[in-house]
Amino acid sequence: MMIKNIVFDMGNVLIRYVPEEFINQFTEHTSEQNELLEQIFKSPRWLEFDRGTITKKQLVIEANKELPGELHPLVSEILER
Repeated sequence: MMIKNIVFDMGNVLIRYVPEEFINQFTEHTSEQNELLEQIFKSPRWLEFDRGTITKKQLVIEANKELPGELHPLVSEILER
């Protein structure tokens, strides 16, 4: 039997996963932090992305539909990191 895939559980296993702290790197404004958290990490889209059922590009497009234009560049930047 040959191993085809290896799955690594990253969040809070291999790396610390605290989106509320992570998001603070991108804006100092609490209201913007909350909006970004809601539309990225606390959204059902995040679970779909995590499962691999939507792409990063799809997540960006859908999150940006719900966010003000000035936050759009941050969505891509957040997901790249």
